[in-house]
Amino acid sequence: LLNGVLHDAIMKAAGKGFINRLVVDEAHIVIDWGNLFRTEFQFLSAWRKRLLQESRGRLKTVLLSATITDWAAEMLRDMFAEPGRYIEVRGDELRSEPTYLLDTSRNDEERYQKITDNIHLLPKPLILYVSTREHAQEWYDRLRKKGYRSVERFTSDTQGELRRTLVRQWNEDEIDIMVATSAFGMGVDKKEIRTIVHCCMPESINRFYQEVGRAGRDGLASLSLFSFVPEDEEIARSLMKSAVITTEKLVGRWDSLFQQASRTDVADEYWVRMNIQPRNLEGTRSGKRNENWNESLLLLLYRHKFIDILKVEQMEGQSRRVLIKVLDYQTINSPDLLYNAVEPYREKERNRINEELREMRQLIAQADSKCFSSFFCKMYHHAQPVCSGCPHCRKVQNDAMYVKSDIFISCPKSTAQEPPAVCGPLADYIWGTNEALLSGTEQQRCDPEAVAHLVNRLIEANVSLFIVPDMAAEERKRMICRLPGEEADFYYTLLTYSERQSPLHFLQGHAAVFYSGNPARDSRLYRWAQDYQHLHADAVIIHIGEPELFIQDEGRTLAHLVNTVPYRIDDYLSQQDDEFEIKLL
Repeated sequence: LLNGVLHDAIMKAAGKGFINRLVVDEAHIVIDWGNLFRTEFQFLSAWRKRLLQESRGRLKTVLLSATITDWAAEMLRDMFAEPGRYIEVRGDELRSEPTYLLDTSRNDEERYQKITDNIHLLPKPLILYVSTREHAQEWYDRLRKKGYRSVERFTSDTQGELRRTLVRQWNEDEIDIMVATSAFGMGVDKKEIRTIVHCCMPESINRFYQEVGRAGRDGLASLSLFSFVPEDEEIARSLMKSAVITTEKLVGRWDSLFQQASRTDVADEYWVRMNIQPRNLEGTRSGKRNENWNESLLLLLYRHKFIDILKVEQMEGQSRRVLIKVLDYQTINSPDLLYNAVEPYREKERNRINEELREMRQLIAQADSKCFSSFFCKMYHHAQPVCSGCPHCRKVQNDAMYVKSDIFISCPKSTAQEPPAVCGPLADYIWGTNEALLSGTEQQRCDPEAVAHLVNRLIEANVSLFIVPDMAAEERKRMICRLPGEEADFYYTLLTYSERQSPLHFLQGHAAVFYSGNPARDSRLYRWAQDYQHLHADAVIIHIGEPELFIQDEGRTLAHLVNTVPYRIDDYLSQQDDEFEIKLL
């Protein structure tokens, strides 16, 4: 996507109006992996800006994740959204499949003995997670020495054909045990994994939970065994420390990159090559890790608005080069000013890492006194406790919390703005009330073309939510083709009877309800309208049905329930068409 044939095809399609959505699934990976390991994920944010321009502002970006930390959500917002153009909906849900076990050994040798002697008792398929490539090799050798044959290893060094072969064998149940670093998981969608073993200390509860969640995706029970030795904490700390560049090194790297950047015809735009070495490494071979550090540095400066990233290019067999635009030349060109500007961000990053390690250490230390789900709920603030067994719950004989509570969906109040006032002839119909009743023939309420015509006129009156009859696919297509498309200045939502169960607080604006003539269904539609108006006090409801329509649950007709004079659809359309023509003149 970043460059090459696919990039050109996508941009060309966007320019012709064929691409209006960019959807990123598992969006937390952009943050978790994109900071250093797979920088392409974060370069997507710059690529998206260009796609937005090519689509002439029509592009909408959707970022999806089942469980996400507040820090990751904040980063994604800064990278993928323009100010004032961001809506966040949160409803984290903990998995009910895992049962958690925690075992502590005095040293590596004791842990090796325990695991290799008992791993045959654990349900398969099984992933055994470790922290380093060296540990993966050692565990693999130990298991093979014990006689296990259906075992393989997978790390960041596993590339190309071997990588594809291992994934295929894993998916086709040819491998029982996969010894892996955190590199194994993304893009591997095997639902029936039964056990996750951690022979390491994950650097955060987020990583621990994400890896545990790779088991039991078929909805059946899974097992999490966390096997810990004291040395694991120091390994986790050193790995996290090495993943955060010091401010001194950051400034030195940037100085080398900027001094060797190539000027363009535009004064503040430069091409920067990613294989440039910092001064202390000049003359040595530039590897992928050096390029990743340089790319991570550019992304940090980009996130904090020191530079803008305009384009990423990579020729075959060569390292990347990045076209940047300098936004704060004075800071960027002064090592001292850059240090002072960046150091607060680095300090905040260090504090976050230390806090995550501290919480992981607490999970181990307090496993007997606190339910695991309490740690997960602290990480994912919008989740509710779910536990199918952990050391604490087994100790106090708590019942497993299998039944999930209703998920609380958090949607910021700022996104639910007061709707614009109803206008045109419709405003006269609702004088002194917040309801209107439009009556007409069954064809006017159910025929695709007639429904589309009325919806168009109601949109002009600032009605933005419509509950319409269920239709066959062809009929629905005929109706939608007659409604405003992406070019419309006014957003509206169209739901059929079967779709109206969408959570009411996601919806907003004045609403029009097309009644069906079926007594049972119409009672439900009327109750929906009442519930919607109770939640959205400023909303007007337009009831489209016959005045004598009997609402069973209320024991009264629609005319008696709607506090307004009924108006004929034909009369309304005629008046609205006249007003529309006057506006055009």
